Amino acid sequence: MTTRSVPRSRHRARTSQSGRSAGPQAFIKVAIAGTVLPIASLATGPLLARSLGPDQRGYLSAILAPIAFVPLVGLFGLASSAAYLVARREIGERAAVWIFGALGVCAGSIGAAILWQISHILIPGSESASRVLQAVALTLVPSMGLAAIRGVRAGAGRYDLIARERWIAGLTRLIVYIVLAAGGVLTVATASWSHFLALMLGQVILLVGLHWPSPPNSTEVYPTLRKAVPFGLRTWIGEVSATVSARFDQVVMLPLAGPRQLGYYAVAVSVAEVPQMLFGDLRLLMVSEGAYSQRLESIERASRLALVTLTVFGLVISVLSVPLVPAVFGDEFRPVVKLIAVLLIGTVFSGTNYMLSSGLVALGNPGKASTCTGIGGLISAAGVFLVIPQWGALGASVLSVGAYSITTLCLVVVYTKFHHSSFSRMLFPRFQDIRSLSRLLKRRSPAPGTPE
Repeated sequence: MTTRSVPRSRHRARTSQSGRSAGPQAFIKVAIAGTVLPIASLATGPLLARSLGPDQRGYLSAILAPIAFVPLVGLFGLASSAAYLVARREIGERAAVWIFGALGVCAGSIGAAILWQISHILIPGSESASRVLQAVALTLVPSMGLAAIRGVRAGAGRYDLIARERWIAGLTRLIVYIVLAAGGVLTVATASWSHFLALMLGQVILLVGLHWPSPPNSTEVYPTLRKAVPFGLRTWIGEVSATVSARFDQVVMLPLAGPRQLGYYAVAVSVAEVPQMLFGDLRLLMVSEGAYSQRLESIERASRLALVTLTVFGLVISVLSVPLVPAVFGDEFRPVVKLIAVLLIGTVFSGTNYMLSSGLVALGNPGKASTCTGIGGLISAAGVFLVIPQWGALGASVLSVGAYSITTLCLVVVYTKFHHSSFSRMLFPRFQDIRSLSRLLKRRSPAPGTPE
């Protein structure tokens, strides 16, 4: 296996442009920041469970899931495309902010209009919850524009802003939920608005440090679109498939199995996704840095560390959930314990898939990554209509494990074939990996957003 090193002068240009180095500390900071939102969800889970109960908690998930689903599907790979093109110096940051931001706003408008029309199908039997979904869907317009800009800032090396975004959104949501619960006004409507307004407040930080001259002219727009659209679409197929595997079951579970099953499933997912989210926000960073350096060893190391880290976290959470879930969420949520154990198995595969697919995209092979995640997505999309009506939340949990594991196998086979690697290099941790990670974690890290 051969690698190509980055010329020293190029690395200096990268550092000076972003104002900081994109070394291992950046990966650690983004990974830690990525846990803020799921930890906030976990922390507020008992408040929602005890304030709303299983049925109303299900209706809340029926609102949150579609609005979280649309940006992941409707951006058409714009964030990954922006990160790749800006990191490769194929488009300047100023022009990219305008172009990708405008495309994101357009996509958000379309997504909001679609949700407005199908809200009664997604939430049958509750006119009030359906109206809340229609209203909150309007937040997609600015939110998806800012989500596209996140890719631009990642490509420019501003990982500090991505970390700050997660801290602001997660802590804001946690504080607001606590205040609402203390005041006795934590309802489906107030929780929905608080959730998405907190996310948007965090996204605003992505605009820090930007200069806003006149928009780019047509000589900049058209060449950018010719590069961005094909790459984005190839990436988008994989992103859609991954999103279907991760979120589609929550979107359709209420009409297929009822609010109580969705309420159980939402609580289980909020617990099981915590270790996976260590790696969720690393996707753009992996694409940006991999496109910049083209080092295969870094991608393989990330895959190995993801596998071992998620396995350890999964075992710990699974054991702790047995006594803690009934005690914290209430005895009526006891069925969630079994769901968490199953979902954590899928989390190990899903988090590994983040690293593998991001590595393939960074190496300029988004189509190959999309093929593998597409297989998993098809299994999930078809399977939910077969297993959820029969087995409810448990069926959805088992289905997700099957889809994620098949995707992992496909990604490893594709990567090893086209990049002359091996299964052991991709999946079996080495002593130096653990030692390197331990050394980084013991190192005193700067506060989020401060220079390294």
